[in-house]
Amino acid sequence: MTETPHIIVATIEESDPARPALVVATADLAQVGEVLDHLGVRTAGTEGPPALGLTRLTLKDASDGPIDELDGLLAELRRRISAAGGGLVPPIGKDREASSTLAMMRGGNPKPTGLAPETLDAGEFAASAVLPGVGEAPGVRIGLVDTTSVPWDAPPGQVQAWQGHAGFVIGIVESTAPGVEVIHRPALSEAGGRGTGWTVASAIIELAALEPDILLLPLACFTADGQPPLLIERAIAAVPASTLIIAAAGNQTLDAGWSALGRGPTSPAWPAALPGVKAVGVDPAAIAELAAPPTLGVPPWVDAVTTELDFVGEFFTGEVDVALEKPVEFTGHAKWRGTSFCAAYAAGLVAARMSGSGLTAAEAWNALLDDADSPLGRPERKQP
Repeated sequence: MTETPHIIVATIEESDPARPALVVATADLAQVGEVLDHLGVRTAGTEGPPALGLTRLTLKDASDGPIDELDGLLAELRRRISAAGGGLVPPIGKDREASSTLAMMRGGNPKPTGLAPETLDAGEFAASAVLPGVGEAPGVRIGLVDTTSVPWDAPPGQVQAWQGHAGFVIGIVESTAPGVEVIHRPALSEAGGRGTGWTVASAIIELAALEPDILLLPLACFTADGQPPLLIERAIAAVPASTLIIAAAGNQTLDAGWSALGRGPTSPAWPAALPGVKAVGVDPAAIAELAAPPTLGVPPWVDAVTTELDFVGEFFTGEVDVALEKPVEFTGHAKWRGTSFCAAYAAGLVAARMSGSGLTAAEAWNALLDDADSPLGRPERKQP
């Protein structure tokens, strides 16, 4: 099997999530740096893209060691600046971890299909035979921020499931909208599907400059206070209005038992919960074994749900580490579930609806939601 064709515009610019870092408005860097200096904190700054307007500050204490309590430092920093500035505090945040949303979903590991390798090659299991809404989409451009891309013929026994995430997402998009151009900007590590807000925001800015029809973000991060992270909020604000932004709603919306750090099925995932971003989840009726309690319904910031949950596509051949007790043998394709893939399917549906219709991405999105036969629809809201 061959690797799914796509364009990679750059490789990951690493920022170590284990190294404490703040993000500060570049225009206010001197003011923040002075207070940090008084607190005995040493900094090294990396300025981001001009459209982001932020600088990343790596932090060390006076003995050149890491800062143990970043939240406490951030609170004290804001307190001192507020006291000195009459209550005014410049934009300051943390460079937090972002990840592919599958990390938060029980049952979300890829599974063998049981089909022979030649089945997919012969086209007998093509998306057009399984997924509704498929259509040619030449000329439509989709920007993608995801993990790095690994060829499907990577050596058996040396791969993790996460290494196939971007390829699987691209496969869904291209199967749903043949002829679409996917511009892939890696920002999450292939080992674990995780990265930082800085790498994700930088990737969003880079793709935004290319003005794709659709920006696809099958990833998520969370905040302790439920407020949007500064980095992601700034990056999304820089995306041109002509680009439709589609993001995974996060798999916590599918799993009532997922409650790490007090988060639950209605916890906002970023960037999906930001205004101007189309958050895509899955219809609870399609996930009886994983659905949240009926009283919770679908979070109010989820814009659309798909009727599809399990997606089948090209995958590795050989043993793959899927975070179980032992590796699992795959035969060239897999069945995988999660809102990452729902978002990818939605992006493909929009691209297919755009092609030949003269519709913009936003118009195609609305047309899909207004179509009673569309596999993408508005969620039914349930009152608690």
